[in-house]
Amino acid sequence: AAQGITLRAPHATSAPLAAVIAALREQVPSLGTDRYMAGDLAKAAALVEADALPAAARAQLPTDPFPRLA
Repeated sequence: AAQGITLRAPHATSAPLAAVIAALREQVPSLGTDRYMAGDLAKAAALVEADALPAAARAQLPTDPFPRLA
């Protein structure tokens, strides 16, 4: 999805989604040529599990739309 959104340039996406893509790209490069993607998927999954991608989106919002429940 991140690759597809990037390919839509010059059309822009929202600031929260742009922050998520930037955080993802720090760990997972865009796909230029065919490559084995298991490592990319594992890195992306680790970012989700560590709350890094949701945190990147929430950091761009004035209030958290998904407050954590106790």
